[in-house]
This record gives sequence, structure tokens and C-alpha cells, in this order.
Amino acid sequence: MKHFSSMFKKNQTVTINGVSYSGNNVVISSNNIIVDGDIVGNVAEAKIINVVINGDAEEVTTVSGNITVNGNASDVSSTSGDIKCGDVSGNVQSTSGDVSAKTIMGKVKTISGDISC
Repeated sequence: MKHFSSMFKKNQTVTINGVSYSGNNVVISSNNIIVDGDIVGNVAEAKIINVVINGDAEEVTTVSGNITVNGNASDVSSTSGDIKCGDVSGNVQSTSGDVSAKTIMGKVKTISGDISC
């Protein structure tokens, strides 16, 4: 099961639970952290996954965990976790979590959480 995935136009730095990784595509699947197709870490012992992206992101998705994008994003979604981002050119969706962004050009939805723009 994928817990987190992100895609970038160019190489970006992503910090997952305090450890930084650089690449164009970062995924957490079956507790493995995968950067550009290579397994580089593991989150099996983590109770909460915190992801910080330093730069712009095309797409960011997480099943469970908080997302912070220190830059802009096209689309961001989280099933369970807070979302903080700069400008979002597309949509933002959170089932259970707060959404905070500078501006959101598309739709924004949260079932259980606050929205601030």
C-alpha cells in the first residue's frame, strides 16, 4: 500500500520524519521510502509520518501523515493529516485534517478539518 507519493518537475528535497532525501519521485510504499526507484529508508517504526517538501511539487498524496510544501503545488491530497502549502494551482482534498494554503486556484475540500487561505 502506498502511504505517500510525490512527483516533481525537477530534483527536490523531501524530509520524511526528519531525514532528507533528494529526487524527482518520492514514494512510501509497504513502509519503504523509495526515491527515483531505489529503496533508501523505512518508516515501519513511525507512528506518524511527517513530510516536508522544500520546493515546488506537481502532485502530493498521502494516506496518513502531515504534508508541508515549502513552495507551490499542482494538486495535494491526504486521507488523514494536515496540509500546509504555498500556492496551489489545482485541487486540495483532506478527509480528516486541516488545510492551509496561500491561495488555492481549484477546489478545496475537507470533511473533518478547517480550511484557511
